[in-house]
Amino acid sequence: MNRAQILTDVKALIVKESDGQIQESDIGVGPDSLRHLGLNSLATLRVLVAVEDEFGIEWDDDVDEAVMSDLQVMCDHIADKLGVPA
Repeated sequence: MNRAQILTDVKALIVKESDGQIQESDIGVGPDSLRHLGLNSLATLRVLVAVEDEFGIEWDDDVDEAVMSDLQVMCDHIADKLGVPA
């Protein structure tokens, strides 16, 4: 697995967990890219749980706010937790 695949997989999880409200073409990267999707709190929680299940990680209580708001930062965080090289 590489970092590009992680990004692709997380986008697919967002589409799935949004119950079709979000299409992959709606998903960008950069500051506040996740917030701009407009997911409600339940959909956001489903995405976070799906990421944990898909990648076998657990979210830390003190995770940086940027991880939860910027898709690229989130994917880099996941990659770092998995030991995927940059």
